[in-house]
Amino acid sequence: MQFAELTVFNQDITTVYRPLDLSAIDTGSLKGLLGGDTKPMLMDVPDMIVVVYPSVSVVVQIGNNRIITRLERPAENVESLPLWEVATKCHQLASEFTLVAYGFNYHMSVSLEAGNADRDMIELFVCDPRGLESVIGGELLSFKPRFRFQRDETIYHLEFEPKDEKDIMVHFNVHFERKGLIFPPQTELGASFVEEFGYLMEMLPNVLEGSE
Repeated sequence: MQFAELTVFNQDITTVYRPLDLSAIDTGSLKGLLGGDTKPMLMDVPDMIVVVYPSVSVVVQIGNNRIITRLERPAENVESLPLWEVATKCHQLASEFTLVAYGFNYHMSVSLEAGNADRDMIELFVCDPRGLESVIGGELLSFKPRFRFQRDETIYHLEFEPKDEKDIMVHFNVHFERKGLIFPPQTELGASFVEEFGYLMEMLPNVLEGSE
């Protein structure tokens, strides 16, 4: 399976706390994270705080014991807007709470040069599609593989979802969770975010070309 184009739609850094009291979050400081020229929009409701920075397509969502810092626009590279700077500032606003995990998410689309996304997913990841069809008594039309694996102390999730004949959505999650977890300094966080994306870019073609 050969792909012609890969587009990163959005990416985020998520921090998880136990617990996270929304009333303790300084919304004034939250609105000023990116400076006075960004003109953020704030929504503050009992179970969630959301700040949108339209000029840079950044959204900060706080709720359910999580802070999600997300860039919501296609990006040629993950350094087009350094999310780790914003995520670090957001974590500082919640520094009185216990951090239990943090992670990176990359959402992208793979466009195939040829073939059919649904058929290719089946051929690549289902070892005996005809046998499976005989068991279910029907034709297998699509397959959405999802993997969970570990490297050292880091847990990864990789998911493929065919969207139409030529496009496959890819979601990649990098999860850090261990006892005594400490949020890394901004520079180290940024290096890790870029490194994990590089690992994905190196690994992804090998996974998708496994049928060759």
